[in-house]
Amino acid sequence: MKLNVEQRKIVELEPQGHLAVKGVAGSGKTSVAIRRVSFLKEHYCFEPDDRILLVTYNKTLLNFIHYQFNQLSEEETYDSFLSEHKTDVTITTIDKLMYRSFKARMTRLGLQLKTMTNRRQLLKVMNHALYDMKDNYKDVTILSPKFQNFLLDEIHWLKACDIQDLNVYQEIDRIGRATGSKGMPQKLHKNSETREAIFALKEHYDRLMLKEQWVDFPTINLMALREVEEHPPEGYTHIIIDESQDLTKVQLMYITHVQTDKPHQSIMFVADNTQSIYHLSWLGKGRAYTTIGFDMSGRARTLSKNYRTTTEISKAAYGLIEHDEAILSNVDFVKPALIDRHGHAPIYRFFKDHSSHLVFLKQEIESLIGEYQYKDICIVAKESRFLEDIEQYLLSEKNSSPSTQSSKTRF
Repeated sequence: MKLNVEQRKIVELEPQGHLAVKGVAGSGKTSVAIRRVSFLKEHYCFEPDDRILLVTYNKTLLNFIHYQFNQLSEEETYDSFLSEHKTDVTITTIDKLMYRSFKARMTRLGLQLKTMTNRRQLLKVMNHALYDMKDNYKDVTILSPKFQNFLLDEIHWLKACDIQDLNVYQEIDRIGRATGSKGMPQKLHKNSETREAIFALKEHYDRLMLKEQWVDFPTINLMALREVEEHPPEGYTHIIIDESQDLTKVQLMYITHVQTDKPHQSIMFVADNTQSIYHLSWLGKGRAYTTIGFDMSGRARTLSKNYRTTTEISKAAYGLIEHDEAILSNVDFVKPALIDRHGHAPIYRFFKDHSSHLVFLKQEIESLIGEYQYKDICIVAKESRFLEDIEQYLLSEKNSSPSTQSSKTRF
């Protein structure tokens, strides 16, 4: 894991409070975060209780970080580094970190709560709440089971943003909720009866959950935040947040509450807002760092070169977003700089119907099998229902295909 000059400059910056590292995909942001841990431990952990936290959004990224540590070619390897500093360096996911605080909260309050993660079960509770409230807001058409997914997402968003007051919800901008797709409302208007009804639905939904001693993940995170707000834990001197654009506001606020107040403390946000895909994310929707208490004026560094892909792929990717005003107007947007690495350009194909699309995928896979194995081929779709259609089609066709008949790979 060798660093170039611009990456090393960021790694070796003197910690002076908060810092944002913005970069395009493949620019080495995570590599910088990993090396930053080692640098801070060696040079800026003066006191016996100094600790470092590197927190990631999900397990996949955590596994990648573990892999990267194993690939270190300089003096410290992952195993020796962690064994030497196992008590003062924590590398974990935000969910695992917050779940510990949630457990502490339950113990403190004498609660025995169960976690409900299955969406069908959550929607069942949602429909129960909708039935109970059907006569309360007769003029609010959105309070209907046909909008159950939209309403559940909105309730989760309210909790992920720690919005506990109706007046706050009535005034806040709902970024990304004005698409009007699939029969959804064009916009959740401010100071409206619709917002009032949704907020009341959230309150009743939570009551139904707690009545049966169930909690969802947004509630777990809220309880974890309350725990560290009221009972500050042993904190971290230095914190690095990788893929910070994916975290919710509650998760970001939680992290700020587990930092120790010291003159040499630091917190580094590593992000690429063009890669934000989670509807509950806070910074990824273009919101400023000031909304979580940090003024990044003069405190941002940029990595603009993509070392992972070719010039052709980088240009094609940028071409997909260059006319998106929501992305380009984001103050944290980084325009990619091209490197002298070339390859085949991506291929775009348009299909008049879904059936011809499925046939093409099957034929394309069969043409690749002579040179590649099934495990080397990846199909990506915007929505899971498309993947389910593709899976069913390939399974139905495999008896008539010699290549799929001889394969032990599961579709």
